[in-house]
Amino acid sequence: MFPKNNYFFIFFALLFPACFAQQNSPSITDAIVNTRGIVTQSTLDLLKLTNVAHDGSLKDIVTQTQASWLRKPGSERWNIETTSMQNQKAIGDLLFQMNLIQEVQPKQKNYQHLLILGGLFSSMVYRLEHAITLWKSGIRYKNIVLLGSARPLVSTQEENTQTFLNFSHQTALQNQLNTEADALKFAYDYINMPEDMRALPVTIIDVPMLCKDDGTLRRPTTGDTIEWWLKALPIPGNCLAISNQPFVAYQHSVLQEFLPATFPFETVGNIAYKENNIEVLLDTVARILYQKLQILNKSQVV
Repeated sequence: MFPKNNYFFIFFALLFPACFAQQNSPSITDAIVNTRGIVTQSTLDLLKLTNVAHDGSLKDIVTQTQASWLRKPGSERWNIETTSMQNQKAIGDLLFQMNLIQEVQPKQKNYQHLLILGGLFSSMVYRLEHAITLWKSGIRYKNIVLLGSARPLVSTQEENTQTFLNFSHQTALQNQLNTEADALKFAYDYINMPEDMRALPVTIIDVPMLCKDDGTLRRPTTGDTIEWWLKALPIPGNCLAISNQPFVAYQHSVLQEFLPATFPFETVGNIAYKENNIEVLLDTVARILYQKLQILNKSQVV
């Protein structure tokens, strides 16, 4: 098993109209904004504590939080700097109420698909380890899907490639791991996994960098990787998606948009680590609110 220190805290969908999406099922994001687009009291309290003015509508709250909480365009979570902020304990308590800190556990025992969501190198290892822990506890999956992309790996510090220094494959790591998908496959190949879980069929998704309207490239998102997986026409069935806190609710909201009703799903993840600063958490809440607004707009609820 990999050491656990120093971890940092997705064609086919178009075939399913919004009315068949899963936005009306119970969701971890309901602690932030409900299925009718009404934000919870915890979210309103968080807005007040962080001095974000709004008119009470989800649309305006999204506008204001995109301006106040979202990280700078073109930057990543690991670029967010910690700043001195008032009311940090009260903010942390609210974030806990919004299901952004604590572990989220599976509700069932058997799943058709295990989805390992891409991310930083260390986060993907953490997610694989959590899937293994769940397997050892009696949770079962019929196949494993590794949702990776051609996002280039960044610095050793940000990806935390130090995780792999106990392995005898350091040369392979240095010479062959250039992208998120490379790293995810490497982690899967060399992690200590029970033999019966190792025997499961595995699908590796490796989405290339995608072209924007201006001709530049962008890194694929979780939604892009899900769309690429669905192009392969996987067997419909229930899914267990593995993330980690504080990103479980956000990635759940993304899956809610992209997975059709024939793929009912849960998104789970282990507890958040202290390395996550308040700014990262607020950035995540802003993205959840935005994603929920997109889902509601598509279903014509808002």
